[in-house]
Amino acid sequence: MHILRTTVAALLLPISLLVPCLHAQTRTAADILREFDRLSFPSMSRDASPEGAARFRAEVREIARRKCELANDLFELDPDNARMADLIGKRWALMINSLQLPADVLTEADAFLKNEALRDDLRREALLARTRGLLATDAAPPACLRAIQALLEVDPKSTGAGLAIMELLRTRDIPPQACRELVTQVQKSWPDDKWISADAKGFAGQLDRIGKPLDLAFDDILGSGEVRSDTSPCPHTLAIYWSTQMPADFDAVKADVAARKGLRTIGVVTFRNKDGVAAVTEQLKARGIDWPHCYDEAKIGNPFESAYRTPRTPFYYLLDDKGVVVRFAYEWAVMRRILDGLKIGRS
Repeated sequence: MHILRTTVAALLLPISLLVPCLHAQTRTAADILREFDRLSFPSMSRDASPEGAARFRAEVREIARRKCELANDLFELDPDNARMADLIGKRWALMINSLQLPADVLTEADAFLKNEALRDDLRREALLARTRGLLATDAAPPACLRAIQALLEVDPKSTGAGLAIMELLRTRDIPPQACRELVTQVQKSWPDDKWISADAKGFAGQLDRIGKPLDLAFDDILGSGEVRSDTSPCPHTLAIYWSTQMPADFDAVKADVAARKGLRTIGVVTFRNKDGVAAVTEQLKARGIDWPHCYDEAKIGNPFESAYRTPRTPFYYLLDDKGVVVRFAYEWAVMRRILDGLKIGRS
């Protein structure tokens, strides 16, 4: 059974124009598959300079482009190939993750899904790609949930769907009760998947913190004195946790919180710097950050100090004036939407 190729082949072609055409029609499917499998991505560059990082990213993108072209070549040459779904699925993942082309993925996946005679394995890949593509854009939660539900209807145990729900929870501003319902669904549906279940457990733990005090008390390493989360001159406190490197979006955070009235910002460093507190202080001053900061080597990594543990960094907590957790976020973009939605610091 052949895939309808009238519109899909045309949609697949633009990505292949990013690299020189190698005339796939002169090659066999086995040739294409061998080259696809042979191409591997480089390990993380040891050159930490901006130039080294740029070279690493360029190499990754070039390999991603070539793999996308090979998937297209196989589709044109042998659309019924047993590995067609595998290569198309990887193509779409690379277009989203390496080439940042989620809109193109949505266009291609939708074209595939219009074919009622589409093979089941290709339909699953197209539904998964559509879900991932929506998550990689600014699509609203209802649209993302509809895509996930469509995937689950054809593959009730799809790990991609479970991962997608967790990504949705991390990247969107969803009310806590709706979050609890989604986490419960994930825990019931994928109890044996160690990655999904661990992710869900961590998220559920953060939901349990809502309505409870964070219990932070420390001496500001920048010299403003004692800081307590349960005593604030402002109606709300934003607590930002960060680890081995200062988050790249700290400049955006700094500009945003500076424009908000009635919001206190504090930082919590959750790693031990080998050069001690002086090195952390120097980092903060170099970035022009003057929020009170906690750096307590005795508490970092201590399993009994729950106020110093987060599932990842950076991480954001919004507290009321008594230090009680109101909301949390895995990403600054989500916390910004929460602050705007609650009209915190805006006239």
